[in-house]
Parts: sequence; structure tokens; C-alpha cells
Amino acid sequence: MSFTVTLVRHGQTTMNLDKKIQTYTDALLSELGQHQSSLLGEHLTDEKFNLVYSSDLTRAVHTAQNIINKNKNKPIPEFQTDSRLRERDFGEWEGKHIGLLHQASAEAGVRMHRFDEAVGEKYEDFKKKCYSFFKELCEEKTKDEDYIPNILIVSHGGWILTLFDALIDSEETFIVENLSINENIRSPVNTSFSKLIIEKINDTNEASNSKFYVKFDVIFDATHLQVLNST
Repeated sequence: MSFTVTLVRHGQTTMNLDKKIQTYTDALLSELGQHQSSLLGEHLTDEKFNLVYSSDLTRAVHTAQNIINKNKNKPIPEFQTDSRLRERDFGEWEGKHIGLLHQASAEAGVRMHRFDEAVGEKYEDFKKKCYSFFKELCEEKTKDEDYIPNILIVSHGGWILTLFDALIDSEETFIVENLSINENIRSPVNTSFSKLIIEKINDTNEASNSKFYVKFDVIFDATHLQVLNST
């Protein structure tokens, strides 16, 4: 069986607007961020979501709520928050100008989401957490062959990029199609979304031996924001 995951980065926040680094800080959506998430909700209005997961930080929760509020399908899907969907703790960098982190990571020769100097949570530890959440989700949602979930997940830019790293690096569990993480791939803009089609490809009843095929149908789509550029 297969199921669908739509993976969304939260809308613009007041700290995004000020170009400040935010990870565990519970910044609120800006006026634009509220509008962005409503536009995405209109874009996805026909999607029959039956389960919503969100980071427990307010910017992600409000983004998810705005998307669901625009959805024309009823009943309202089950809504869960999960702290494992939070952004990585960047420690001493929190609240500083984003340009400083761009410069430091470039000098270190790594993508910003993989940068490890003076952070509160190491990249490899964070990647394991992203992997654990997603593997658990895939195992749980493929147990019942008569239930085909359509899942919305709202998280953060660094979390999404790190999950993509984890999927590519976990060939024993995930076979990935249409995704290549390299130094040129762009980061997801606020409220951009990716759509993943996930299929269990072995018949084992042991969760630890489960293997999944993951097809990226859409990556970082932001066409719903084009209307903002035309006004």
C-alpha cells in the first residue's frame, strides 16, 4: 500500500522579517506569513487530508491551522503536535542576523543546515531525530491495508532539509526517487511544500525490517505565492 505526505515549511515570522535566526524561539507569524499560509490553504483546498502533524512551535501550528481552515473537505482532520518536528537548536546563534550564519557556514564549507559550530544540537543527532520520526510514521501508517492516509506535516526549513539528507543516507530503510541533495539545491521558502508518495515494499511484519519506496512528486513548490509578486 502507499500513502501521501505533504510537507510544508511554516509561513514567514516576525523574526524572518528581521532576518534573525530562529530555532527554538517561539516567534509568531507576520502578517505576510498569515497570508502566505492562507494562500497555500486555498491552493491545497481539494486535498482530502485525514491527519495533520505540526511542530509544537506557534509558527508551525498557526500555518497548519490556516491551511486546514481553507480546506473544503470535511470532517476536519485529526491534528497532532510533535516536538520532534521542531527546528534544530542553534544555540549561541539564536537571535543573531542570518547573514552571520550564512558567512560562517560558507567559510566552513557546509550547507547552513549542517553547520555544527557553537550550536545547541549537533547535526547528526538532529538527523537521527528526523529519521526516527519519519520511519515511525511510515511503519505506523502502513499497518492497515484498508486505511490510506493523506498526511499534512508542517515543520521548519532546516528540519525538512535534514530529513531529506536522512532519507538519502538510509538506504537500508528508504529507496528514494526524484531527490538529489547537493550544494546547489535551494532551501525551502516560507510555505513552500513538497509531496511524497510512500509505499511499503516488503511484507515483513517486523517494523525494524520494514523498507519503503519514497517518490518525490513535488519539491519546494511555491506557485501559490506568485500572486504576491503580481500585486
